[in-house]
Amino acid sequence: MLTYQLQQRTLKFRSNKLPAVPAELRAEIWLDPESALGGVDGPLRAILLDRERTVEYNANTGKSTGRPTPPPGPISASVEFLGGTVSLQGNKLRFVGPCEPFEAMEHVLEVLHYLFPAVLSQQLPDPVFPIRTGGQLGDILFNWEMVEARTPLRVLKPEGLNERAQEALSHPQLLLQPENRRLLAAFHYWHTASRLLNIGPSPWEFMAEVVLCLNKVLEVLFGDCRDHMRDALHALGYPRHVVEGQFVALTILRDQLDIAHPRLRLLPQAILARIYRSLAGAESAFRDLLERVRENVASGQFVLTPPERLDLTSSELRDLENTANIMEGSDVPPDVQVAT
Repeated sequence: MLTYQLQQRTLKFRSNKLPAVPAELRAEIWLDPESALGGVDGPLRAILLDRERTVEYNANTGKSTGRPTPPPGPISASVEFLGGTVSLQGNKLRFVGPCEPFEAMEHVLEVLHYLFPAVLSQQLPDPVFPIRTGGQLGDILFNWEMVEARTPLRVLKPEGLNERAQEALSHPQLLLQPENRRLLAAFHYWHTASRLLNIGPSPWEFMAEVVLCLNKVLEVLFGDCRDHMRDALHALGYPRHVVEGQFVALTILRDQLDIAHPRLRLLPQAILARIYRSLAGAESAFRDLLERVRENVASGQFVLTPPERLDLTSSELRDLENTANIMEGSDVPPDVQVAT
């Protein structure tokens, strides 16, 4: 739970002196998207009965949203919690209450930043997420920031983008050959991982799902046996420390660190920080892996194991049909309308 979201954060006070405690804490979380919380025009996955009912359907993406006209007013709600008052006004989630030790303050910030967006999203039509956490302790303003961030950036000449795009356009001919179905699937899983890294407000929001997709890259290329993975990666020219640290280690994370299986216990921050630093380069490492596999397959120096079959067995097809029948027989909640 929250294994990859709980990045180490620090309080940055906008003063040369620390605030004296006890003091009043006024914390504020900025939530997105604003349209999910009222007060601004924008898409909303809901139909409001007292508004003009407009459903927008994008046939290019298959996505449907409502757009109430006029938009609902800013959401307003509050509750007594954590020894103070938690209130929601539009896209601002606020806490006002006494604060004594700094540890208590950080606990309040963690609950506001990680828990409240989840419980709000369960009730509201659209999920919301925090984009900034800050406030005021006593008379001193503060921001709650990540201690460090690592984002690998590629170094290219201005003409490099055109060259890479031109090269990419030649790849499908190889990927669409039936014997290279594994490579085609690997590109798909890597693309999903890359999208997840870049679609959230932080690369860590979906890091567990990113690692899962990168594991699928390894498994679809080399099978689920770690020794087979090691042999294939060595054959592609990777030294032992890279094989173990950048690739095999991710299969261990998948099995043991809140990816393929849920985990309730929080883990030691010092160990997690070391893992986080290594994961920051995972996307680039797998980008290089795909390039090596593609080049070696194209030259005939590396041969992927052909899939046994590309169609479903009769028993798999029967199980899938039974599952579809069961799903179709379940009821949609009464307050939900499916746009078609």
